[in-house]
Amino acid sequence: MTDHLFHGGIVMLAALATALAALMLIHTWRQSRQPDAILAQGPADDAIFLFDGGTLVDATAPARRLLADAPKGADDRARLLARLGPRFPDLAERLEALPELGVVAMRARGDALLSLTAEWRAGLVRLTLTSEEALAPHAGAGFARLQVMEEELAELRGAVNAGPVPVWRETASGQVTWANRPYLERLDPDAALGWPLPRLFEPGSTDTDPVRCTPVAGSARAERFDCHRTRLPDGDMMCHALPAENAARAEAALGAFRKTLTHSFAQLPMGIAVFDAARRLQIFNPALIDMTGLDAAFLSARPGLAALLDRLRDSRVLPEPRDYPNWRRRVAAIDAAAATGDFEETWNTPAGQTLRVLGRPHPDGAIALILSDVSADLALTRRYRAEVELGHEVLDSLDEAIAVFSPGRHLLSANAAYARLWGVDPAAGAAQLGLAEAMAHWRDESAPGGDWERIEEFARMPPEARSEGTGRVALRDGSVLDCRVAPLSGGAFLVGFRGAATERSQARQTPKLVHARPH
Repeated sequence: MTDHLFHGGIVMLAALATALAALMLIHTWRQSRQPDAILAQGPADDAIFLFDGGTLVDATAPARRLLADAPKGADDRARLLARLGPRFPDLAERLEALPELGVVAMRARGDALLSLTAEWRAGLVRLTLTSEEALAPHAGAGFARLQVMEEELAELRGAVNAGPVPVWRETASGQVTWANRPYLERLDPDAALGWPLPRLFEPGSTDTDPVRCTPVAGSARAERFDCHRTRLPDGDMMCHALPAENAARAEAALGAFRKTLTHSFAQLPMGIAVFDAARRLQIFNPALIDMTGLDAAFLSARPGLAALLDRLRDSRVLPEPRDYPNWRRRVAAIDAAAATGDFEETWNTPAGQTLRVLGRPHPDGAIALILSDVSADLALTRRYRAEVELGHEVLDSLDEAIAVFSPGRHLLSANAAYARLWGVDPAAGAAQLGLAEAMAHWRDESAPGGDWERIEEFARMPPEARSEGTGRVALRDGSVLDCRVAPLSGGAFLVGFRGAATERSQARQTPKLVHARPH
């Protein structure tokens, strides 16, 4: 009996010892999970962060100062990643692998004195940001240097955030590692702000000229910008997006104006070639191709004025001197004359066309060449002149002396019989005389009396009230002339003389009258 009691006591004591050991282990494990216990394991002036997932459990005073002005994010951990990401580019990937690695040590990019240690502590993530200046002799507080840097960084960040344009930094692979407030305000309000930051613009190159860009789909605003990218020594790019709405609207208006202008030019019958101040072809219309036979591809390549004239010369459209040096001087002369608006020539093409070419100056030193096909006009003019000459020949073949007056009573034409009868000298400018001067001359060559008043009365009548009339006058030699007046179209009228005197004047050799052209 005593043995049984003894053995039972031993078992109970062993169970109690086991329970006490388990309780001590649980207490020790719980103590290891306490934030204060974990934070106490390091220098007090280090920036130490303790995270449970994405939530900040605790942090030292320097750590809280660093996190105070961190960018907005989905959680505390995302904010810290956005804050430290530019200096520790691989931090997010290292933290993902921390449960397997246990401890990760990193050195800040561009700052050899700043290091970061990440530790996995019983399901919590402990981050320690250390400045090695704290270990140097006479260094004072470990984060004195870092605090000065943070103050300067805060000032710079405030200045950049107060600006009106988006500014951001991106890595060579296109990840956005930092952005100012105008950039963040243009992101989709529903977008989670993590690290790297969401992209507002597509990645680009460091071209010399800015690139027109628009925010990616899902952004808060639909705007247009000119994106400037500058490569930094570490390979990243600093980017600025300058608003281009006004420039884009101006370009759209200019494009619409050019389309309207091009459409209008396309409807014009004359050929137009506009050259800029550098004498490169900027605008031409289809009529230019039709008139000159130049290739559209050649004109679309925007040749210079000299090249265009050379092509016209090769096509035998433009007249040229016999030797080439004179031709080059002619090109320079065309350029100079067109720039002052004094260039005007007529070109005859092998196809039988006659082109009238004008050179006109434009603003900012530009010039325009305007080609008009005047072949039909010249043919019409020649035909008109031939018909007028034929009419004059018919009048000259008549025995009746005829003088034609305009509605304003100016002498327009007179035939050969009239010149012989009245002794008119064409060289004396008889065609410039009016009816009054002609009447005075007729009266001087005639005997007193006669029906001259009828002619004057006829001329004073309105054109629509005139009708043909006749009369009779006597010359100084006693011969009698039958005279008549008759209305013509347009208010003109004629005066004719017939009689023995006109027949006798056939024998005279009087110079033929040069007929005045109608006005």
